[in-house]
Amino acid sequence: MKQIVALILVAVLCAGCGKKEPAATQKETYTYNYALSTFPTNWNPNSYRTSNDSEILDYISDSFYVFDYNEDGTGFSLQPGMADDEPEDVTEELVGQYGIKAGDTNRAYVIELREDLRWEDGTPITAQDFVESAKRLLDPKAQNYRADNLYGGSLVIHNAENYLKQGQEGYPALAWEGNVGWFARSKYELCIVLDSPLSGFYLKYNLPTPLVHIPTYDESAKMENGIYTNSYGTSVATTKSFGPYKLTAFQADKQYTLTRNEEYYGQEDNTYQTTAIVVDFVKEASTRLQLFRQGKLDTYALTVDDTDAYGLSDFAYYHTGDSTFGMAFNPNFEALKSAQERSGSGINKTILTIPEFRIAMCYGLDRAAFCLAASPLNTPGFGLFSESIIADPDDRTPYRETEGAKQVLAETWGLSDKIGEGKLYKDLDQAVAAISGYDLTRAKEMFNIAYDKAIEQGLMQATDRVEIKIGTPNSTSAFYNNGYEFIVNNYTRAVEGTKLEGKLTFTRDDTLGNAYSGALKKNQVDMLFGVGWTGSALDPYELMEAYISPNYQYDPSNDYSKLPLTVTVSGETYTAPATDWLAMMNGQTRKATAADGSTKSYAATEQADRLAILSALEGAVLGNYNFIPIMDDGEGHLRGRQIKYRTEDYIYPLGYGGVKYFTYAYTDAQWNEFVTKSGGLLDYT
Repeated sequence: MKQIVALILVAVLCAGCGKKEPAATQKETYTYNYALSTFPTNWNPNSYRTSNDSEILDYISDSFYVFDYNEDGTGFSLQPGMADDEPEDVTEELVGQYGIKAGDTNRAYVIELREDLRWEDGTPITAQDFVESAKRLLDPKAQNYRADNLYGGSLVIHNAENYLKQGQEGYPALAWEGNVGWFARSKYELCIVLDSPLSGFYLKYNLPTPLVHIPTYDESAKMENGIYTNSYGTSVATTKSFGPYKLTAFQADKQYTLTRNEEYYGQEDNTYQTTAIVVDFVKEASTRLQLFRQGKLDTYALTVDDTDAYGLSDFAYYHTGDSTFGMAFNPNFEALKSAQERSGSGINKTILTIPEFRIAMCYGLDRAAFCLAASPLNTPGFGLFSESIIADPDDRTPYRETEGAKQVLAETWGLSDKIGEGKLYKDLDQAVAAISGYDLTRAKEMFNIAYDKAIEQGLMQATDRVEIKIGTPNSTSAFYNNGYEFIVNNYTRAVEGTKLEGKLTFTRDDTLGNAYSGALKKNQVDMLFGVGWTGSALDPYELMEAYISPNYQYDPSNDYSKLPLTVTVSGETYTAPATDWLAMMNGQTRKATAADGSTKSYAATEQADRLAILSALEGAVLGNYNFIPIMDDGEGHLRGRQIKYRTEDYIYPLGYGGVKYFTYAYTDAQWNEFVTKSGGLLDYT
């Protein structure tokens, strides 16, 4: 279910346009319209990377277990979706197979599928389809980006990683049958075998749904000059739906259309009233607002330019999402040196590899002023995880409210020694509440230290100027335009009176689109801002993988497998690499070293231990200053008069009910008539 994806602020636009006249033969059509400033390019479930690419995927796919409203509609519950019932523990039946020993529990499960699962063309979906799809996800030739859905984090399918990596050094050939813990027990029974015990909420929440339409997927695969490619999920012809909607038209950077999939089991009388979804590519926010007022879109995301006119509108909705947006650097010395040489004499970039420079960038940013200038719906952020990230789904405790999480913030922002009787802050809560993230005195000190180190180490000449290339998805977003301007002015002032005064400059590449993450990883740009992660808000232990794993992290030059981290768990203190702590936190066994040099095989099973590891890992990531938090995930939008939400209050992860529960005050024909009678321009102030 969970899918961690890279996120940019403009990717969450709720705008839309392009409402079309209904065909004369159609009766009571209801079209939901919105727009994106960055369009999806790849919605292959095995290889997509960003939240933009998941825009289409979210409509055309489904999960074994899905979120819906609880009985009284005041919160969420995790219910069977494609599964017909709860997972059945069959561990005892497989003792002696797949690494299962007598006495093991919560290691093997049968997921019984609904018997009415269908592809959009009516073809039945069975357990064997999931097996064949998993084989393709783990195809060693493909090395799919999403392959670790079957072995990363807390849910580790037995031998999934070994199957993927067969042929590599240290991995002998491995047959699927009898070895990989993902097989069909009957036509509608899928059996999964885990390396580590997992049960309850986290089992259902982390259970992946690897499913592709096998004939289409295989036809889309190519192997040329030893390089595997697959065009599945890049066009209408290469897309097949098993979700509530199906893709019926797609024009790159122009428009795509999804229509209701009548083969979907969930098409009930009280759901999916929306008959079509039309998404247009519209770069300019001002154009989207105009189209919204013309009744040609059903929702509009507020920008910094709209708050005065529409901030108090009866149609305005506000909430805080699960992400934290930040600045990201990838201080790869060799790559920065190469880019520096290409830039010509007198240009310096390698100062970015000096930690004090990045520390200065952290403390030298006025976050409150940045939010006011670029995105006033957001508030400053200081940790990797926002208030929306839940540490325990049973009692809904936010991670940020745990003592360990608060201690991390106090330590990161240098307040630990200022807490206590007679000191600046009386307790931890007061200290955390006082964090502003802006300390210009310390920033100037760090800029000077970084400059001196760069000179001493021969990384910089006194006549050099530092040039930081900032990457943004486009040149039209008010957030990125205003944000870039603020950053340039902010740091120009921050270095005044330091040894970098007059030497710190910025340039911009505003053409990155969905390739923003890859551009930083390849050091084509030096810095991103307004980027983050989403997809696992109810399992922060899994979400930490986005910051630690080289498959996901924005800064792959930082090898967390070589970063020793000391953590106290169950009253004992041990040291192990950060990546091993990530695995142990998610239930996998690794070795840790005690203070006396002895080693212990350990896997975290207690919630308190998992929280201790999580906060230690958060502190380690923040302490690198490669990902620097800026702000939370505040969002505001206007709801059009045609649609109605299920709830007026935002309930994570259901939002206001989503397209499943949208209802309409007008049919498309009635809406067009209403807009015409209103003079063609609607008032939402």
